[in-house]
Amino acid sequence: MQYKDKFFQELCTEGWKWRVVCCEAEAACPWLPSMLQASANSTNLVSKNATEIEVAASLAYHFGMTKNMQTAIDTTKAALPNISYMNSVGHYVQHFGGGDKGGFELIAFLQQLSKSFGHSLFLGEEYMDALAFTRFSDPSSTYPFLRASFWAAAMSSPKSADSISKLVTKSDIEKLKGTNMKTQIKTAETLLSLSWNLLSNTGSLHEKKGVRAMGHMMIRTALLLVKKEAKGKEGKTFGTLQKVHEAFTAEVGDGNAAGAATTAESSESGGELRIMSLQDTASAAIIAATSNSWLKVGARYVQKDNPAIYEFVGMDNVDGIFKLADAWGTDYTLRIPHKDLRNMRATDKKVPALHSAEHVARRRVDSFMTLEEEVAKATALTMLFNFYSELLGIMSRVIECAQQVDECLVDLQFTSDGKVYAANNIKKFALKVFPMGMLSKSKNAADEKGKVVISVATDNFIVQPPKNDRCIVPFFWVGQCSEEGLANMEHFQTKVKVGEKQLIDGPEVQIPKMLIQEDSDGQKWFKVRPSHYAIAKLMLGHLEEFKNCRQPSLAASPQIAEIRKMLLDKITTALGLAGAAESEQDDFFGQGNQGDDANAKAADGLEEDEQTPKRRKLTYQKAPPTINLELGGIACTFKTPATGRESDIIVMLDAKQLTALADYVIQDTSGCLQGDAKRTYKRTGQYRKVRQNSQEFEQGDE
Repeated sequence: MQYKDKFFQELCTEGWKWRVVCCEAEAACPWLPSMLQASANSTNLVSKNATEIEVAASLAYHFGMTKNMQTAIDTTKAALPNISYMNSVGHYVQHFGGGDKGGFELIAFLQQLSKSFGHSLFLGEEYMDALAFTRFSDPSSTYPFLRASFWAAAMSSPKSADSISKLVTKSDIEKLKGTNMKTQIKTAETLLSLSWNLLSNTGSLHEKKGVRAMGHMMIRTALLLVKKEAKGKEGKTFGTLQKVHEAFTAEVGDGNAAGAATTAESSESGGELRIMSLQDTASAAIIAATSNSWLKVGARYVQKDNPAIYEFVGMDNVDGIFKLADAWGTDYTLRIPHKDLRNMRATDKKVPALHSAEHVARRRVDSFMTLEEEVAKATALTMLFNFYSELLGIMSRVIECAQQVDECLVDLQFTSDGKVYAANNIKKFALKVFPMGMLSKSKNAADEKGKVVISVATDNFIVQPPKNDRCIVPFFWVGQCSEEGLANMEHFQTKVKVGEKQLIDGPEVQIPKMLIQEDSDGQKWFKVRPSHYAIAKLMLGHLEEFKNCRQPSLAASPQIAEIRKMLLDKITTALGLAGAAESEQDDFFGQGNQGDDANAKAADGLEEDEQTPKRRKLTYQKAPPTINLELGGIACTFKTPATGRESDIIVMLDAKQLTALADYVIQDTSGCLQGDAKRTYKRTGQYRKVRQNSQEFEQGDE
């Protein structure tokens, strides 16, 4: 036998070698045989590259085998000619291909549609990226049918350049993200989904005619949305989605008629398939149900401009039947003509119903836990504001507070970048700043570290710094010094909590923590600071004149001055310093005219005898620690003042003693409720000399 081809002669005479893979390899990797076969096919395929739909079908197959997209991509790269954007195709298959459980039905459908069109064009990397990664601002859907429609439209393109489809582009897909297209794409996705379900339920998606009908529906929908109907292969303009859907219904109807004929033939030959009767084809109810297949029995719907919720019951030859239930469980029947069913919209809202008594009891105001938390928060905020106001000597009433000047801010200046500067000279530690701001509930103890915390019952609230364009609170503006010696302001470090409350014949007053002292033995004392607003409110808050006074103060109270005099008398008597009481009295009150000359002489001789203040301090240290006075027949215990110039009076924290003190003070309130009432101050020492020199200078000029 003669052979013209030597290779064929070698095959016939010598045979060829077989490479056999063990069957156990297929058991371990079921996808291995198909991958090897596809790889062998691609090795011999030199005239044609695989299109995106072929790559997608391979990815879907291998993903179904391996359950891992990266493995599927690697396997497909080995089996088919590689494309640079295979990851984009893999992303599309994984997220929009129809899912593994459904066998990636959308990818399978597009592959069948591609064969029916004889498709051989590429989509291109740019268009594929747009299909795979475009995100529509709708949390309820990723629009898989709309994406498949634009894939189908690209495959049907009559225009191409370098084998790349040019009918629809990336910019067309990006236009769908606009707010003006939101309703249209939502409607289109719904119609495509309903059409798909219709064909899927009837099994038509596995038939050539059903594939073409669904393909036409997708292509027409995509071209309609981007206004390119006339440029497609069909060249027909529908204008609205409703007409596109009507064309699909008509095409499916023809197919069903053909299917019915086939069914009849099968039935006559002994098959068990159901024959569709003439009565069914002439039934208005069945036709309406087919046209409005999105209406599901038991689902809920609403009408435009009508908040009532209807439940679909069924369809008759004239109307769609809905059930309407009120809150008391009474059902009403609503009949809507077939032509008006398009106005119904699906909803996930529940039908109104009465709450049970147990549910109402849980959500009542007196048992609603969230409301209790809000009340606690409001209580904490009130405590913070009162604390802030009283410590600074500001009235707590909002209207009157707006008329006051926050004395702590007078010597400070603030900038728009959140910094604070001193406008005047301020002594070290002479200025204190207090926290103020809005509150947030503390979730755990770690959040409270380094924060200002208010405790109310079992809840803790953190004081949040106000924004720079809101309230000015120096506490949050003053930064921390790197060294302790550089500090020129003092933060208020005490935790913000409400002070102890004492009710003394008048309004309830919250006593600031700074006015309460405690000895090592546990004995508590109350510091009566005459210039403090809380003290004035405690003593005079029950008076009608107090409400109309701008700056109430006990600094000029004659009764306070009398208590100071009695304390000084007790000290001088105890120390045997009779005769020195008068001069010490002037130092103690810081007022009076009789001691002016003595003070002037003392100031002139200050440089000669610098130890005089120290000797006075040592003298007071020798006095007994407490002094007993009788006020209104009640024995009251006072702490001995540290010096004769001490203006605060410290009394034992006892209800009877505080009541006696308050009753004694209000016997004469002259000078306490006048806005311009101030203590008189005397210039002594070097300040007196400065004043005398300035007066002599002015007289010399005259």
